[in-house]
Amino acid sequence: MARRLLEDFVIKAVGLNGLEPLPAPRVMLREIARAVIAEAIIPVEEHCENGESREGGQHSVANKHDESQDRCEDEEYYEEQERQNSNEPARKYAYQADAIKASRGRNIRLLELLPGHPSDDVRCVLTTHALSPGIKKYEALSYVWGSAEVTKPIYVNGDSLQVTVNLRSALRHLRWENESRVLWVDAVCIDQSDLDERAHQVTLMSDIYRSTERVIVWLGRSDQDTKYTFTLLKTLAGEAEEVKNAPAELGRKKMRKVRAGVDQARKITDLLENDWFQRSWTVQEILLAQEGLVVCGWESIDWKAFFQAVMYASQQEMVAPAIRHFAPFRRDFDDLYLLQEASEFLKRPHESHEQLLELLRIFRARNATDKRDKIYAFLGLISDSDKMGITTDYRMSIGELYRITAAELILRSRSLDLLRFLLSRSDDGSIDGAFHRFHDGSELPSWAPSWEYGHGAHPLPFHDGHHRAFRTAGVDTGDIQVSEDRTILTVAGYISDEISDVTEYLHSIYEHVADNMLPSEEDEDAIWRRVDSFYKGMGPLETLVQWEAFAGLSEEAPDVDETKETLVDGYWQTLCAGVLLPEGKAETRAAFWEWYHAMDPIRKRKRRWYNDFPSFTNLMTMLGHLRAIWSRFTRFDRLLGVAFYRRLARTKSGRLALVPRTARVGDGIMLCRVSDFPLIVRKMENQETWRFLGPAYVHGEIYDASLCQPMHFK
Repeated sequence: MARRLLEDFVIKAVGLNGLEPLPAPRVMLREIARAVIAEAIIPVEEHCENGESREGGQHSVANKHDESQDRCEDEEYYEEQERQNSNEPARKYAYQADAIKASRGRNIRLLELLPGHPSDDVRCVLTTHALSPGIKKYEALSYVWGSAEVTKPIYVNGDSLQVTVNLRSALRHLRWENESRVLWVDAVCIDQSDLDERAHQVTLMSDIYRSTERVIVWLGRSDQDTKYTFTLLKTLAGEAEEVKNAPAELGRKKMRKVRAGVDQARKITDLLENDWFQRSWTVQEILLAQEGLVVCGWESIDWKAFFQAVMYASQQEMVAPAIRHFAPFRRDFDDLYLLQEASEFLKRPHESHEQLLELLRIFRARNATDKRDKIYAFLGLISDSDKMGITTDYRMSIGELYRITAAELILRSRSLDLLRFLLSRSDDGSIDGAFHRFHDGSELPSWAPSWEYGHGAHPLPFHDGHHRAFRTAGVDTGDIQVSEDRTILTVAGYISDEISDVTEYLHSIYEHVADNMLPSEEDEDAIWRRVDSFYKGMGPLETLVQWEAFAGLSEEAPDVDETKETLVDGYWQTLCAGVLLPEGKAETRAAFWEWYHAMDPIRKRKRRWYNDFPSFTNLMTMLGHLRAIWSRFTRFDRLLGVAFYRRLARTKSGRLALVPRTARVGDGIMLCRVSDFPLIVRKMENQETWRFLGPAYVHGEIYDASLCQPMHFK
């Protein structure tokens, strides 16, 4: 801070001495000021606000600034100084004719970030290079663009280029003061206005990130908690390393000793809620990196240490229960778990269509500004991506891309596994409450999932059901076909049954309650916030009680005779879509009974609680019951998620079924050789065509291949 004040003083002194009338910009005066200070007899020792000396200290891995870089400077100050120091607006930068424009070969641009003080304009040089083993060393920036409505200038080859605020902030933080830094930054190194160039460069991005020396994960500007959070992460990473290298018993004791706690978990989840963890493109960028560095403001940590710290924190005694039971924690930590899951999956041999479908499944909830990138962002991760028949083309409509992707996945797999990812679609064309026509006017056939939407019912899981046996018999060419214009899907199948009754659909149990029932002292004081949460959270539990009655279970726990046991088994297996815990059927049944009895207070009190507002004492008692229920959901909860946003139904033949939320009485249950699960279908009025509503689980359904005949779907 002292150095900055001296610089300002010298600038003012130069002006007072009559030197200001020269047409010298303030940047030049700033350089004069630095030169004067450098020659000063009395050295200046800088201190951050926390008292930490910058003289002789170790520089940030991310920022090789000399002692004049004060990491505790107020960023708003730099913004103001940059505004004052800026020259008159330069001419707009125009991408020149180069090897990239001349051909669609393996050429890329690299950004040389010129040295400068944090308050200086961001200046850089853009050059073209062949993407080959001999390319100069560079780092690749992985970041979230941010809003394009507000932009700031940087200077490329002397001309002005508008970039998003987040990118300009990243470049200013990553800039070194005494030497240049070579980066690859998509928003600058690709001419975003040239759709052909953009499409071609996207096909090279996997090689760009494989070839980089290091990927820098930019999480944005820091706040008052950033330093504490990064210190915590480094501590946890060190503890994790100790545990990994310690004998097993010592490691367990060490892990029990480290109790990160819910408050510390909140600090980590606050960081994990950064938009970077929600974007589609960042998956490829970090999975292909040889090395990674996570940077937030002036703080940084190695990616491997960051990942290790978060995984270690999630296993701690005080944090793990919160992650298991409470949606906010679970969602945030899941983002990293899913990255690990994808990394492990890609190491194993799979066909390219299997890889693409699995990546689309794992990262469906990730976002992309351009919804076509929900597909394009993952093509670089699969083997033989050019054989998938999907061309990177930003002139293609969203609907056409999703339709082509669906057709390729169906034809290459010779199955309807893709239909597990259909979101519920109503007669009016809505998908889980959102109209399915895209903003560009394109639409989808009923057999093509919309990857635009990341939320809704979980896909039905794969398991060794009765249909799996028919897949092994082989699939005839006529069993599944797609019309040449990719609009009609023909499948050999038949209507085995029909829906005769349906219930209300089940909301997620954790949708409302989770945010306000965390086990901390802070939440204990937020009584009315939890009261509101209680009433919202009661809804799904009430629905489950109604489902029990629909399935024929009494309010009291049923006696376990042979008939009742069959009835109960049918119910809980339908809730789980036939999937069992790894321990087997007996343990899964036991987990169901544990969960069933945990809800006894809900069954006994539901009428009184909904007819009369409870007393404060009873309310607190019931909140205690709810928290007890949540704490006992651990095992069965792992299976129950598939029932969220679906309905319980009964067929004409009396079978229980788990069906899409848009299913209604009269819808057909279709069976076919190319699907491991029944499909709910609806015949289109005055036509010989059908449309899919989504996959279902029908308890005890029996498949008969001899009944199959061609059925056409739009």
